[in-house]
Amino acid sequence: MNILKSAIKNPVVVLVGVIFVFLFGFLALKKLPYQLTPKVSKPIVSIYTSWSNASPYEVEAEIITPQEKALKSLSGLEVMTSISREGRGSITLEFGEGSNLDATLLSISQKLGEIRSYPEGVSRPIIKASGESIPPSIYLFLHSTNPAQSVEDKRVFFVNDVVPFLERVKGVGEVSVWGGRDEQMQILLDTKLLAYNNITINEVIGAIDKANKDTSAGLLDYSARSYRVRVNSKFSSIEDIYNTVIKTQGGRNILLRDLAEVQQGFAKTQVYSFHNNEDAISVRIHPSENASVLELTEAIRQEVARLNETLLLPQGLSLEWSRDQEGYILEAIALVKDNILYGILFSCLILLLFLREISSVLIVAFVIPLSTFGTFVVLYLFDRTLNVISLAGISFAVSMLVDNAIVVLENIYQHRAKGKGLFESCVEGSREVMGAIFASVLTTIAIFIPILGLKSESGQLFFDIALASTSALLISLFVSIFITPMLVYEFQKRKMLNLNFKRFWNLLFAPLDYIGRGFAWLMGGALRIFLKNWLTRLVCVGGFITLSFYLYNLFLPRLSYLPHGDQNFAIAYLSVPPGLSYQERKEIAQEIYNKNKDYLSINGYKGEKEGIPAIKDLFFIGNDAFMMIGAIAENKKEIEPMIKKLQKDISSIPSVRGSVFQQGIFDGGNGGLSIDIYLNGYNLEHLRFEAEELMEKIKEKIPKANVRVVPTLEVNNKEIAFYPDLQALALNGLDAKSFGEILSTILSGKVIGEYQTSSGRNIDLVLKSNTHQEIAPEDLNYAQIYTPQGNIVSLYSLSTIQERYGMTQIRHYERERSYLLIVIPPKDMDLESAIKIIKDEVIAKSDLGENKVLLKGSANHLEKTSSELLGGFGLAVVITYLLLCALYGNFIYPFVIIFTLPFAVVGGFIGLKLTNLYIAPQPLDVLGMLGMIILVGSVVNNAILIVYQSLINIREYGESPYNAVYNATLSRMRPIYMSMLTSVCGLLPLVIFSGSGSEIYRGLGAVIVGGLVFSTFISLFVIPSLLLFFIGREKRRGEVV
Repeated sequence: MNILKSAIKNPVVVLVGVIFVFLFGFLALKKLPYQLTPKVSKPIVSIYTSWSNASPYEVEAEIITPQEKALKSLSGLEVMTSISREGRGSITLEFGEGSNLDATLLSISQKLGEIRSYPEGVSRPIIKASGESIPPSIYLFLHSTNPAQSVEDKRVFFVNDVVPFLERVKGVGEVSVWGGRDEQMQILLDTKLLAYNNITINEVIGAIDKANKDTSAGLLDYSARSYRVRVNSKFSSIEDIYNTVIKTQGGRNILLRDLAEVQQGFAKTQVYSFHNNEDAISVRIHPSENASVLELTEAIRQEVARLNETLLLPQGLSLEWSRDQEGYILEAIALVKDNILYGILFSCLILLLFLREISSVLIVAFVIPLSTFGTFVVLYLFDRTLNVISLAGISFAVSMLVDNAIVVLENIYQHRAKGKGLFESCVEGSREVMGAIFASVLTTIAIFIPILGLKSESGQLFFDIALASTSALLISLFVSIFITPMLVYEFQKRKMLNLNFKRFWNLLFAPLDYIGRGFAWLMGGALRIFLKNWLTRLVCVGGFITLSFYLYNLFLPRLSYLPHGDQNFAIAYLSVPPGLSYQERKEIAQEIYNKNKDYLSINGYKGEKEGIPAIKDLFFIGNDAFMMIGAIAENKKEIEPMIKKLQKDISSIPSVRGSVFQQGIFDGGNGGLSIDIYLNGYNLEHLRFEAEELMEKIKEKIPKANVRVVPTLEVNNKEIAFYPDLQALALNGLDAKSFGEILSTILSGKVIGEYQTSSGRNIDLVLKSNTHQEIAPEDLNYAQIYTPQGNIVSLYSLSTIQERYGMTQIRHYERERSYLLIVIPPKDMDLESAIKIIKDEVIAKSDLGENKVLLKGSANHLEKTSSELLGGFGLAVVITYLLLCALYGNFIYPFVIIFTLPFAVVGGFIGLKLTNLYIAPQPLDVLGMLGMIILVGSVVNNAILIVYQSLINIREYGESPYNAVYNATLSRMRPIYMSMLTSVCGLLPLVIFSGSGSEIYRGLGAVIVGGLVFSTFISLFVIPSLLLFFIGREKRRGEVV
């Protein structure tokens, strides 16, 4: 009490501390990085290996399978997936939360080093820590401003001379570049001259490889100095390549210039990128884990402007902006800030309605800004960010901050009404409720302990809410106990703002006042009836329990995972028949563009046609494995009709499948709410058949669902297989290896090394035939080659040629061959219902044979998170109960207090139902589930006040059990309703106001608002009724402590 008295007597010292909190809070706010969502990290490592011209089957057998075998025993490994494509393979490793990434990378490198060897031509595996695979926050496109110049030919310049400047910008995690074609130094062999000089392609490759090498020859020590000796033989000019000695015959050197031409050219284009009206190169900026997206966006914007003026303008290039998250983040954060301000305003109006004194309202409301600024300091110290989730946590805390101050203020005024002095009232009024306030805050904070222990993706999101709310509530505890009584004392002593609005209020709001008095009279009358005897109390408790059970079953909602958080960005992934050439795939994209070019705002369209909105930005990115479309609506409110238009255009193209969806803030490109179905087995044909059957059943049972199958179901990727006749090859001076190198050279070209240009860049050195004539597949049998013996032979005389169909890619899940079905339920269906349909009506009724089905993605996350939160809810209840037992020194009264929880749960469900009916569709997502846990610590506060005051009435004033409970309930009814209404009004803007990001926290707000309102109304009858069963018996036994 000495501290409390000192705080009241020394206001200057207290105010200096308050000023420090505001000062450091303001500085922390300026330094906190802005992000859309909190940092969510999951250790993911990717391994990339290339093998030029190898088929997916070869990549699987020679690269992926040995690597998977070596990596399977890594410590902490949770999921291993892989993809084998033409010419490359990749493995993705997902590790458990808390894994040491540095140690993991070292272990991976060691495991891969255990693989004895790879086939010739396989590159060294590249190991890349992908962090949490952060999706790009900025899309840029490189355009050519010179009509005579192709932007595709500028890829090498851009990657080597421009991208490093973008990578240096603070906050950039990765810059990915799609499109364009790489430069090559091409050696065009004349196969006739090879045959004339009796030289094999193998000999050419060997001679070039030996000549294009720098070799260290050791050290030469002479006198007092040491010299490093090197043989420098790497090609530095085209002339060096021409002068390579291929073979010596008859005392004459045969040089490469005698057999071939050398020229600098470009590789075959494999990736295309198209932006609005032009070919372009796609540039995507991925933020680092700790980056402030707003600062990053502004820094990239400035750097792009500088690069356009300096490096790109002389090259006839321009880097154009496509999309970023800046606008959405600013709007979302501004909306939450507005909601907080509206919540404060509404709460102050409630306080004014009850207190009717400006000074009292200011005293109570003072806790809000002080606690909020203190929370900014805590967020900064914990290296967190300012995002929609942390601000929602602050908004929740704002709704609870004034509760303790209200209780203190009301109790001080009650002591003043008894005729006590001002100082004594401030001290005694604060002291009397200090235990109840401490218990209330402690139980509210305790429920966040289970949340802080969650390591899943959703658990990391919850951490910001838990940290922000806990910090604000702890600060509000100290403010209420020490600063509120000091302010009451100073305001009353100095008559500061002691403006009484009672007369004005009675005139203006007399009807409202009568309603309030009537409500209080009804509540008091009902309470008397319920507390009359043991039978009425039993009816009260049993009746409300029965009502709650009925409402629970009536309003029990379906579950969903994370809220979507729709952005003004539509994405479509197209599935096209495999085996299509680059030009055919580009023509498909061009056809879709042609259907929409008239609706681009850049082309002057203003949205004149009904139902067809203007498109602000439209781009395509594609290669042999996938095609992606991105689109932005000119008016973000018209993105739905734009999505429908794009879906219709895609569906109109024969043999093309695709799903258009709106990107959410928690997904990296699959719609955020995707259900990933892995179909595992060995026989690819059986897997393909079952995958197609599953897809058709899902579309039948969930008609509006978007279903994408990877790899594509069409197996018409044509392959031409050569089975060499080893004896025929030997007779012609060849073997299988040299025969394969001949085919590689004459058909597509073979990379045989690197060449360093005059600017210092390394480009591929490619050996290829100088014959530019295209060979039809059916003519390969009759294609002729020159043998080392100078003979001309047809390919069919050296091998058997077969044409067959193959896969464009082979996927593995946990080392088994797999098809992946990505299912995105329609917006009007919750995730739990979609999962139930897929399990019960699709998978259960499918004959899968030896194949296995695994549900992953959001389905797996929902199951894991909901079980974690259910356990967290139970743990929160136990923690709250045990803390109350310790505070009360009794096991019975905490049970009475905990009895409010079922009513809170039912109220939360009612709040969700009303939100769905009158505001916006809102399932019970994981943030709503978090609201249920938060309610555990919130709704017990009212019961704590009633029980605490009842015990005081018995212990200190000697009242009978009935009078003690009845008077305690009546005396606490006003602060309880004032507290509930200020909390509800503080949270209500989160629920009713729509805008960017509002769906993220709407479910959380709806659950807490509904739970607070319903449980407050019910508990004012149930808690006194239940309490009288125990408190009377304790007194009769003389054991009430």
